[in-house]
Amino acid sequence: MGIIWALMTLSALGFVLHFGRNAPWADEWETLPGLLNRTPLLSWLWVQHNEHRLPLPRLIFWILFQLTHDFRSGMVLQVLLLSVTAFGFLRLARRIRGQSSIADAFFPIALLHWGHVENFVMGYQICFALTACGVFGLLAILAKTTEANRVRSGYIAGGVLLMLATTGGSGLAFVPPVCAWLLYLGYRERASGLLVIVAIAIAYIGFYLSGYARPPAHPSPNWSQPERAGVVAAQVLGMSVGTPAMSNWPIAASYAIGVVAVTLFLLIRSRSLGLLMLLAGAVGLAIAIGIGRSGFASDTMGLWSRYSLLTVPVLGIAYIVCLQAGGKWARFGPMILVSVAVLSLPQNVQFGYGWASSYAEDMDAMEADVRTGLPANEVIRRNRYLSQLDRDEQIRVGIPLLQNAGISYFR
Repeated sequence: MGIIWALMTLSALGFVLHFGRNAPWADEWETLPGLLNRTPLLSWLWVQHNEHRLPLPRLIFWILFQLTHDFRSGMVLQVLLLSVTAFGFLRLARRIRGQSSIADAFFPIALLHWGHVENFVMGYQICFALTACGVFGLLAILAKTTEANRVRSGYIAGGVLLMLATTGGSGLAFVPPVCAWLLYLGYRERASGLLVIVAIAIAYIGFYLSGYARPPAHPSPNWSQPERAGVVAAQVLGMSVGTPAMSNWPIAASYAIGVVAVTLFLLIRSRSLGLLMLLAGAVGLAIAIGIGRSGFASDTMGLWSRYSLLTVPVLGIAYIVCLQAGGKWARFGPMILVSVAVLSLPQNVQFGYGWASSYAEDMDAMEADVRTGLPANEVIRRNRYLSQLDRDEQIRVGIPLLQNAGISYFR
C-alpha cells in the first residue's frame, strides 16, 4: 500500500507543479488586497466570501504567501495535507483489520486523484482541503473511541471540530450534529469541559451569522421546487467518486446514496452515535449545498470538481464503518469502495489533465500579455479566462498591486 500511496502523492505533486502557475486564479483576485497587506489583516480574515467566512484557511494562505510570494504554495500544501491524511488512514485500516489489504488503496486513490483539479490548481482552495482533512480527522478519532477513552476522545474531537468550524460554511455543517454527540457524552460522563466546547461551537455559529448577507450574485433558494435542491444535493454526493459523476450523475448519486444507506444501517445496528452524527454532517453538507444552489437555472450546479473533496469523506466513513462491522461487511464493503475508486480513476485523470491544460493555456496567455506591458483593461479584453470572470474591477486593481509588489512575472 505504501507504494500506491507514494505514487499517488508524487503524481498529485507533479500535477500541481507542472500545471500550477504563480498568478491569481478566479476567486484569488479578490484576495489580493489582503495577501499584499493593503487591507487590515484581521478584517480580511473574517470578511465574507460567497457564503463563507474562512479565517483559518485565509490565515494559512496569508502566511504561506508572505513566506514564498507564490500562489502555488497553497496548491502544494493541499496535496501534502491530503497525502498525510491518506497515509494515516492506511495505518488506521491496518490497525482495525489487523493487517493491510489491497482495498486500503482506496484512501490515496480517492484523496489524490487528478479529478480534484479545481482545488489542486488554486491555492486558495486550501479551505476545502482543510475541511476534508478535518472531517477525516474526526473520523479517525471516533473510529478509535472506546468505553475507556471516550471522554478523552470527546475532548480531542471537540478541538478538531472547533478548527473545522473555522474552515468556512462547509466545516460549519458538521458543528450541530457533532455537538449533539458531545452534548450527550458530556452529560453522560459528567464532563463539563465537553459542554463548554459545545457552547463555544454554538456561539461561533451565532458570531458567523452576525452580519451575514446572501451573496448578491446568488439567487435565493427555490423553496417552491424542493426537488431542485434534492437533485443538486444528489449530484454533490455523486461527486464523491470524482468527475465520472459529471457524465452520468444519476448512477454516481445512486451509488453514493446506497453507500450512505448501508452505512446508516450499520451505525444504527452498532449504536455508534459519534460516527452517526459525523455521517449526518457529511450528508447535511450536501443538502445545504443543494438548498443554496437550488435557485440557479442550471441543472448541473452540483457537478463541480471542487465538491469532490467535500463529499469523499462520506465514502471514507463507509469504509471504516464496514471494517468495524466485521464479517462480510469488512470483506466486501472496502473492496466495492476501492473498485469504484479504481474504475473512476481513468476518467478523473483524463478530466483533470484536460481541465488543467486549458487552465495553463489561459494563464500563459495572460502572462504573455502582462509581460508586453499592456494595460490591465487590454489584458482583460484579450484574455478569454479574465473576460469570463466578471471581476474586471478586481483585476484592474489587482494587476498594478502585483506589479508594485514585484510578484512573479508581474514585476
